[in-house]
Amino acid sequence: MGSKLFMKYIRKYLGVLGFSLILLAPVYIAIYQGTEKLIMAETYSNLEQNVADLDTQINKMNIITELLRSNEYAKKIAKIEGEPVPTDSYAMLKVQEFLVSCFSLRVENFNEHFMFRKNDIVISAQEILSSSTYQSYNNFGQTDLSFEEFHQYVFQDETAIRYLPMTAGDKSCGVIGILNVSDGMGLSRDTALIFELNKERLNEILEIEGESQTDFAYIANKNGEILYQVNYSGEVLEQEVYENQRISLNGQKYTLIQLKGSSGLYWTLGISNETIEQGIVSVNRIIIIYMVAAVIGMILICVFSAVQRASAMNGIMKSLKHNDNGEKVKNEFRYIAREINDLCDENENYKVKIDVLQKSITDRKKKKILLRG
Repeated sequence: MGSKLFMKYIRKYLGVLGFSLILLAPVYIAIYQGTEKLIMAETYSNLEQNVADLDTQINKMNIITELLRSNEYAKKIAKIEGEPVPTDSYAMLKVQEFLVSCFSLRVENFNEHFMFRKNDIVISAQEILSSSTYQSYNNFGQTDLSFEEFHQYVFQDETAIRYLPMTAGDKSCGVIGILNVSDGMGLSRDTALIFELNKERLNEILEIEGESQTDFAYIANKNGEILYQVNYSGEVLEQEVYENQRISLNGQKYTLIQLKGSSGLYWTLGISNETIEQGIVSVNRIIIIYMVAAVIGMILICVFSAVQRASAMNGIMKSLKHNDNGEKVKNEFRYIAREINDLCDENENYKVKIDVLQKSITDRKKKKILLRG
């Protein structure tokens, strides 16, 4: 009887627990979706902050460019035409190199180079270059352009800031920025500051690990030309997308994040479902551990409660059992109620028999008294 009661109670308690877990399923789905939105919001926030930091650095370089071109030595060097550079200009070049190195300390290392429209002089924080030593500069630029072609590209456009992709064969290596060719009023400048955004820096801003990751990213200019790309070889996607828009690319589903920086770069990041799932698993791991621990705890409580209740009920039923006829008990409460009712009926019968007996004894005593009379 005890084991049967225990199994009955444990099934009942576990049934209630299972129903409760079913009711928790919508809650977990809501947590899952909320975690996904949280991951995307955090990714967007990080990208926004990183791009804002870069824009701040570029704005600083704008100021540095104005300071570099405003000193008298830069103005004199800018008037030198052709080559070779006069030997009496060497002191001015060293002063300008010193200024470039000093101002470069005010920003992160962007490998800045100061160029002039009328000659082939290029001044960096480390050295003074010219067309004859351009190979060193070309290693920095990785543009597959000759010095003359690169020089022409820098000064052919009056836009305040432009970008040029850095490549090594078919692979993107970074972006070259060209600052302040124009004064903003249509007047040409005779100098420009060139800086480098290498792939390590760009990947750090995008928070992408490179080709080993399933996500993709690219950076484009306002004309829709891709300047840098990771795990992506298509055309520029629509520049304006709604929040967390999903796309399918090469059989893989992605969630898009797009951002326009104040320095004229358009940043696009495609987060794969695999990356999102990994993030959700890592974020929800603690929740899952707590849920499993709670379920185990509730099962132990159910077992303990079932044992306690079955033991108590079994003791009550044994104490009440007075007519064991092998009956199978389906409902212990009805059984106990019936046994109690039977005991009450028997008690009433005993009372009636006692009353009859007492009356009989009283009558006999009265008869004896009368006979003795």
